[in-house]
Amino acid sequence: KFRFRDTKIDLSNDDGATLLHFSTKMFGSKSKKPTDLAIMANVVPNFVDWGLTWNNRDFYGQLDFSTRLFKTEENQLMADIAIRPTTFTINGDRWMVNEANIKTDFKRFEVSDFALEGNEQHIRLDGMIGNTFEDSLNVDLRDVRLSYIMNLVNVHQVELDAMLTGKATAYSVLNKMALNIDARGEDFSFNESVWGDVDLVSRWSTIDKKLVAEAKAQRHLSSKPNDYVAVLRGEYYPKNDSLDFYGDADRLNLEFIQKYLNGIMKTVKGDGSGRIRLFGSLKKIFLSGDVMVNNGLLNV
Repeated sequence: KFRFRDTKIDLSNDDGATLLHFSTKMFGSKSKKPTDLAIMANVVPNFVDWGLTWNNRDFYGQLDFSTRLFKTEENQLMADIAIRPTTFTINGDRWMVNEANIKTDFKRFEVSDFALEGNEQHIRLDGMIGNTFEDSLNVDLRDVRLSYIMNLVNVHQVELDAMLTGKATAYSVLNKMALNIDARGEDFSFNESVWGDVDLVSRWSTIDKKLVAEAKAQRHLSSKPNDYVAVLRGEYYPKNDSLDFYGDADRLNLEFIQKYLNGIMKTVKGDGSGRIRLFGSLKKIFLSGDVMVNNGLLNV
């Protein structure tokens, strides 16, 4: 939910063109700091040139678009959207928005050559954004923070972070999205507890309508091959938002559990080895297992 304050809308007409300027301060449900938003548009028959600017200190920038509206022979309204080169900044990192194109019937969006590029980083998108699993979007990542992606898809029940490099295919982006992914995450952390570098592979099963995934976390700062602190394998069903993962832990830092024991335990420390299970949904994850704990510390 969002709240808005100091909203202003200016409309004018100049020689057949409609000019729009919209500005507001937007507050998130838990945010005390506003995001300044502004939209400027120049509208003539069948064409709209418009831009969006935003600023909330840590995340600010601009996007510019040129849109042509037309109808097909079947009288279907379509839009051809040209994305113009611009920049934005997130947490001090400057990103370039490259020239790209989007075609849409307002139900599905065909993306061509979309790219965000930073300092030896990039996010590249090509394909179809829609609400069925026949609609797929190819994603190419290089040194992209996982926490940015978690914020974009609005998942906050777990705090995951890493520098991701790899490729993915996203299915049904507009409805119960699922990912085929083959990527590596450097310095992976779970609820601010650093596990190490993670190799992540997932595949979408068209027959069973589920995502099958495997994650292997190499021990932090270890140079020994296959020195895993955790190996997890499991399934996720987007339709029911249901997940079930089993795995093995080997001297895994248990500080990630602290997030789920706030109000009960002040401190959770120790290294755990044994069988673990993560299950539930993305909105509510449960953890169980049979684990031997070394150097354990619990403060109430």
